[in-house]
Amino acid sequence: MSEIAAVGCRAHHQGESTRQIQVNASLMEARLAHQGPIAVSHHAPSQEAAFRGASDKLRNALDKTLGKLRSYRNHVSIADEGVLDHP
Repeated sequence: MSEIAAVGCRAHHQGESTRQIQVNASLMEARLAHQGPIAVSHHAPSQEAAFRGASDKLRNALDKTLGKLRSYRNHVSIADEGVLDHP
């Protein structure tokens, strides 16, 4: 079973000075069957931009992981080719 979870975070802080701190972040995690979790985060000026940034990063991470799995499954070793066979 595969799962994808998204978590949004927004924080706003006013300190004693006039400085304001605002954080918009999005954290996403995907769990593919028989694989470790893949987690990404993105900080941006708005919550929507943070979500879009994190979703782009997650898509790229999944493409990379699935590409490696496809490459591994299609790999032919020299043992399979008969190179190591002795006459």
